[in-house]
Amino acid sequence: MVSNLTILITSYVLFQTTKILFIMAANVNDDVITLHNTMVFDISTEIFEETLEVVKELFRGKPLTSVDMSKIKNIPTLFKFLMNYETIGYGDYQKFVSVIRYIHPRICSMIQECAVKINKLKGNLDDQGDLAAMNVTTANTSYAKSKFESCKVAGSVV
Repeated sequence: MVSNLTILITSYVLFQTTKILFIMAANVNDDVITLHNTMVFDISTEIFEETLEVVKELFRGKPLTSVDMSKIKNIPTLFKFLMNYETIGYGDYQKFVSVIRYIHPRICSMIQECAVKINKLKGNLDDQGDLAAMNVTTANTSYAKSKFESCKVAGSVV
């Protein structure tokens, strides 16, 4: 038998979760989602097949699991997983950029431009800082470089 306390606690947790999801979604409108989806599509025309495998490897265990890795077949799915793990978010792509900047600097520039537009639409550019001026060269990329080099030696990087 379920006690009243269990019901009360469950109701409170559901209320808090709903409140958090509402707050997270409150600053995301259709224009933000459209810009994000367009950016993801553009990235998917540049990163696929072997390059996608390299990018996935860079996120193995950070946060992707082996099960996640087997399910990710394209960039939109990768972004979905990274958003679910809160590694990235609408207009907050710094972690993705810092991981792939060694492999695809042009894509990083495109992502940063899109992030600025999204954050202007969300009205929190001041909270995120000017991503166009963000210096990703200071990111620790030793892990990315080692993965890239091992894949390059194996012949899987174009």
